[in-house]
Amino acid sequence: MINEIHDELYRRSVHGEPRVHIRTGCTATAISAPGDTIDITLRHAQEARQLRLATDYLIMATGYRPHIPDFLEGIASRIRWLPDGRPDVDREYGVGLHEDVFVQNAELHTHGYSAPDLGMGAYRNSVLLNRISGRKVYPVEQHISFQEFGAVEFDGLPTMRRPANASTRT
Repeated sequence: MINEIHDELYRRSVHGEPRVHIRTGCTATAISAPGDTIDITLRHAQEARQLRLATDYLIMATGYRPHIPDFLEGIASRIRWLPDGRPDVDREYGVGLHEDVFVQNAELHTHGYSAPDLGMGAYRNSVLLNRISGRKVYPVEQHISFQEFGAVEFDGLPTMRRPANASTRT
């Protein structure tokens, strides 16, 4: 999304400097609207400084905090849960005891830091659609990195070996 915002601001800058401020690492400590403007006090986390500004519009990206939505209470008995109360998400995003409940962007604790990454949405959607349909509707790349995660066995993995007649000079 930040790339789309940048592109839009770039297009607008052709006609003059866009009157936009994007602030990261800030927490709003006070917001008021005494008149036609919105007065904002921010605290910058890294610099431990307060910033104040007045604006006509305010858009806040409030971060990501995982939680179990209340609407799942009605089917909680059909979901696999970990002892700590979080859903037990399998490799292909299933949490249902009967293979009928799936999640997206709720697997940070089982799938790692890419779970909330919207850029991974196409991959997750392909995995889910293939699983739900029981057939390969969309191809899913099996090897997308040179890096291996976890305790992967080396048997069968390609390795770089020096040919027997190669020089060992450095």
